[in-house]
Amino acid sequence: MSTAVKTKHEVTVKGRTSHHGGGKFPTGDQWAEFHRQVEAGLWPPERMDEALIMASHPPSFDRARHLLVDEFLPAEEIIGALSMLYAKSGLEELSSAFPGKVVVDRCKESNLILVAGPPEDLTLADIARKFPNFLNSQDIAKIANEKFFGQEVVRKGWLAIGRGPLFQSTFKPLREQINLLGRGWRVPNVPEIVWATLAYLNLRGRQLLSGQRVRSSSVNAKGQYICVGPISTDLKLGISSDFPNEKAYGYLGLAYALRF
Repeated sequence: MSTAVKTKHEVTVKGRTSHHGGGKFPTGDQWAEFHRQVEAGLWPPERMDEALIMASHPPSFDRARHLLVDEFLPAEEIIGALSMLYAKSGLEELSSAFPGKVVVDRCKESNLILVAGPPEDLTLADIARKFPNFLNSQDIAKIANEKFFGQEVVRKGWLAIGRGPLFQSTFKPLREQINLLGRGWRVPNVPEIVWATLAYLNLRGRQLLSGQRVRSSSVNAKGQYICVGPISTDLKLGISSDFPNEKAYGYLGLAYALRF
């Protein structure tokens, strides 16, 4: 059985082909074979640094692969799906900063996705510029001069964010929604929600917000909280200002993320 490299982006491990950047990746008892291939020089030289970094991921990374499955979005897949380039140092930082077992298990229990952040901190303005076809252009025109648009960021590192609105947060005013958040939770900002939605849609073909709108922690000049969603039929993500903050508005729920 051959273990030779198939292409620049494929490697066969014990009879299975791993498609780097979108498919399955060797886990569990396959790591030994993966290490053997790296040590034997079977990975192309231009990908050796990347391979060595991936081989050194902590045990909780392997657990996330098994436990979260499609709800785990590592940088290795983002590289291919979003054409984002991570420096060697950036991949090393992601590996060393990977959350432990408690966080991984919490993601499974609380309906979260665990997604790698971008190679560098990105504002909403950066995201709109890099992915102009993903965001509703009319919505962007309305908020382009808002402070949060060019200052708040989705950071490098890892983000654990909810799929859809917080449980039982719809049909409630903002104050009641906030009270539903327990210790260790927070409301993500717009760039974080947009990044996670972008990655989840492109890597998994699914909508993070399940066709709903959620309140974020971002605020416009009028003091209104900014809402994200839904995604339109032409795959444009909507961003809009909230209705009066004290008002309960239908299916408008609260976005939520895990602090860690």
